[in-house]
Amino acid sequence: MSTMNRIFGYGDSHVSPGSERACCWQGQLLARTVVAAMMMMMATWAAADLPVPPVASSLVTPALPAFKNTPDAHLFQLPLLPRDTEPQVGMRRRVGKIRFKGHQVFDEATLAAISRPYEHRTLDPVALETLRQEITRYYIDAGYINSGAVLTWGSDTEDRVGRKGTEEMAGVAGVAGVEGALTITIVEGRLTAMRLRGLERLNERYVVSRLVPDEDAPLNVGVLRQRFQMLLADPLFSRAQARLIPDVVPGRALLDIEFERATPYQMTLFASNSRPASVGENTTGAALTVRNLSGWGDSLEWVLQNGSRPDWLRRQGGQQHIRWQVPLGGQGLAFSAQMDDGTSTVLEEPIDRLGIQSRLHAQEFGISQRVLEDMTQRLDLGLGYSKRRNLSFLLGQPFSFMPGEIDGVTRIEGWRFWQEYAYRQENQALVLRSTFMTHRTNLQAMANAADPDNRIWLGQGHHAWRPATGNWQLSLRATMQYTRNRLSSLDRLSLGGRQSVRGFRENQLIRDQGRVVNVDADYFLWRSVAEDASFSAGLYGDMASGHNQGDANARLSSVGVMLKANLSGWHFDLAYALRRQAPAFLLRRNDSLQDKGIHFRLSYDVFGK
Repeated sequence: MSTMNRIFGYGDSHVSPGSERACCWQGQLLARTVVAAMMMMMATWAAADLPVPPVASSLVTPALPAFKNTPDAHLFQLPLLPRDTEPQVGMRRRVGKIRFKGHQVFDEATLAAISRPYEHRTLDPVALETLRQEITRYYIDAGYINSGAVLTWGSDTEDRVGRKGTEEMAGVAGVAGVEGALTITIVEGRLTAMRLRGLERLNERYVVSRLVPDEDAPLNVGVLRQRFQMLLADPLFSRAQARLIPDVVPGRALLDIEFERATPYQMTLFASNSRPASVGENTTGAALTVRNLSGWGDSLEWVLQNGSRPDWLRRQGGQQHIRWQVPLGGQGLAFSAQMDDGTSTVLEEPIDRLGIQSRLHAQEFGISQRVLEDMTQRLDLGLGYSKRRNLSFLLGQPFSFMPGEIDGVTRIEGWRFWQEYAYRQENQALVLRSTFMTHRTNLQAMANAADPDNRIWLGQGHHAWRPATGNWQLSLRATMQYTRNRLSSLDRLSLGGRQSVRGFRENQLIRDQGRVVNVDADYFLWRSVAEDASFSAGLYGDMASGHNQGDANARLSSVGVMLKANLSGWHFDLAYALRRQAPAFLLRRNDSLQDKGIHFRLSYDVFGK
């Protein structure tokens, strides 16, 4: 029985001889009507190549880091350094070779360069104390504030020249002209204890591992201060005050920190016209984030999005996204799991009568490792495994819209290896992301069908710059996808829409490979001192091109104006675009705000930030 017969329920049905011809005639007429409507539908969506645009994109947009702020020096207090000891007059000693022991931070050659001028000379206690202070000062200047040097004469004597060494040397007998061995013992200080207050349910080991990943390493106050400042950027904390306290034992220190926890949950309501126009561009939704459920600094995100016709029970246009990420120790290792589930139904007339619907289910598990992080830059590597299943329906029955698809079901699974680098200064911020993907599908090999196995590279970048003086901010975004394979519609690059080329519909074109470039120039009409509220206007230009394997290249471009406002938890983004370039086969419609070049998004932070 053919697919069309199965849809309309005739072909195997038992009818009386008198009504058989009428039934068949009516069925054939209805079938021809549906075929004609489907041909119209395919012509309307020829640019997008998708009967039902995907409800959840697999494209991960890298987050641009915030501009670097000058940290408050009062948040991290250091102890006062002890004054240098005044040396006393005493016995002069003949010093031969100077040796070092107990040093890990600096090598022998570095320390020997400091002591070399004192070798093979007759030194009084003043000169010896000066040598000790030079070595100690070298450690302190490098950030090792509780490290220092102790001078020891040959192994057969027990006199030491430290802070009280000049007093001891005054009573030590020596033989003039005979060189003695001098050993300098380096005491490299450690952070031996931490006192943490205000953590509430957060596990202490989460903070300790972030601040002191190697508890046996010598204490460097510069490194510790930087890790403390990076910890303040964690959304788990709103503020913290730290004090480094010297212990009564030389070379030991205590770190005392008082934390103020941030609100562990955040909720944002939003509305926009960022869905494909064919399934209803307008959408509303809520995004909820809950942090530290496990006590180890994890984060749970849940985004619930409704369609133009809210009817969750009948699955007429809802979408949800759930993602959980948890750190694995304090060395930058993290595990993540996410799930996407959504439905989209064609609402445009006259195709809406055909009941064309798409349902997408996706899961992904991944692990990431931060291999570089400081106040200026970070580098992350990640590996993920994903499974996606897309079901398409016509008149409530499974229907295959893509060549090679079986019973309206497309299955894709595969691996992703990604690398993300972020860099920031006071006046600029940059993020670069590269993703290598290898996917396997269930599509059958046939003419014009997608390849069962494919490899894809996706590159993304975003750079923002603002002058030291003035209210301008320039932004450049770029996306590029490259492959040698013919891809399924779920893996193709989407061209058009609010995050691609404004002035065109979402998913206006989807192509195997392509490029997108966006240039924005914002001028801040008003901005608060803390930069938590602003109002800006600007100009932009978008351009994109792409093609499927064996097909000609298609180009889109537009220019426009935009308004942005952020105040008291409200965020508003409005863009108006004029098309500059579009392929001749693209039919111009005027049924939606996207067709008229208007894109908007309004959101409100109910609580949290």
